[in-house]
Amino acid sequence: MSSESSVLLVTPRRPVKTDDFFPYADTPHSFWTGYFSSRPALKRYERKSNGLLQVCNQLEVLGGAASRRGPHGSGDSDTLRRAMGVAQHHDAVAGTEKQHVANDYAQRLASGWAHCEPLVSNVLSVLSGSVSPHSYCGSLNISVCPVSEDNHQFSVTVYNPMGSAVSWSVRLPVNGSLYSVTDPRGQPVDSQVVPVSNFTRAVRRDRGYAAYELVFPARVPPLGFSTYSVSLLQRSWQGPPPPQPGAPPSIQNEFVKVTFDPDTGLLSSISNLETQQTLRLSQNFYWYNASVGNSDSAQPSGAYIFRPNTSSPFPVSTRAQTFTVQTPLFQEVYQEFSPWVSQVVRLPRGGHQLELEWTVGPIPVGDGLGKEVISRFDSDINSSGLFYTDSNGREILERSSDVPSLVIPGGISDPPGI
Repeated sequence: MSSESSVLLVTPRRPVKTDDFFPYADTPHSFWTGYFSSRPALKRYERKSNGLLQVCNQLEVLGGAASRRGPHGSGDSDTLRRAMGVAQHHDAVAGTEKQHVANDYAQRLASGWAHCEPLVSNVLSVLSGSVSPHSYCGSLNISVCPVSEDNHQFSVTVYNPMGSAVSWSVRLPVNGSLYSVTDPRGQPVDSQVVPVSNFTRAVRRDRGYAAYELVFPARVPPLGFSTYSVSLLQRSWQGPPPPQPGAPPSIQNEFVKVTFDPDTGLLSSISNLETQQTLRLSQNFYWYNASVGNSDSAQPSGAYIFRPNTSSPFPVSTRAQTFTVQTPLFQEVYQEFSPWVSQVVRLPRGGHQLELEWTVGPIPVGDGLGKEVISRFDSDINSSGLFYTDSNGREILERSSDVPSLVIPGGISDPPGI
């Protein structure tokens, strides 16, 4: 008999997770999905600030020392870069902070904008040969821009930080009914004047007074800018025709056709005219009643945790009151679901995509019911539960609605970086 001992080492098998890590929870009824949409205004501000930071970085490299000190004052990109670094904190962009902390993040971003704008103006002056003052319209989402509202003549400079040429529609608040727009070569550009929607007026309140919006297409070269000249031709109290009541059976351009249900005013289908494919598609707004906790768990719905009282949401309305604007440049259908939810369905000329511009709020809570509002699309796609999301447009992730959620027991304190 051998005196040597044998030791058998057994390595336990551990499960390997290779699919989606979201959503996850640390306790039952505590899924960390509330912060995906908490404080959406701050999320948008940070996203817009990142766009300006990239522009500022590029122009600072291009302009060198002349960018930091010039005819428009002193500027730098470092202030906004530092503010953006702080805003990436998991209790900043996530929206889980208290309101006074969110205000501080926003103030830091605003300070960064104030340092970047002179830098951008200095470089554009060097490149264009003009030292005319520049104004930045940061509230176009509510149709506020004092320069375009107050002046009969002005120039619009559009910068493209991307590596390929880009075309998009410029929308500026104005008070005239007819304008002339010319491109950088002095060639006329098609333009259209339409009324500012009642939805936008309600959100804007007394922060601006433009009655109309001037819309024209702009094309900008890669890593470059284009300057368009705008001149007032007519100021009329009559103005452009108002939106017409009702939704048409369909709107379409060269590539896309969209139909509406005549009884409800909701989307009913979308067609790709190039491939002759039609998809039954409806879209509506719903709300989940936020839980305040119950006998199963005291966890309420909040900035971190999304916890509704039921898995079935309530429709804001089963039909929408509709109005239509049809112009040579674009077609729009205004949908009003309630006094606090509205949407513009927009199809631009030559566009391959349908634009949905929604306005939600102020959300009524006088009934004592917390509301988590969603926009839901229902289609006849047989996807087998699979869908895809992107990470800043750079990485596509396949996800499945049938994969069990990840529950991390105890002790977790912070969500992963967003």
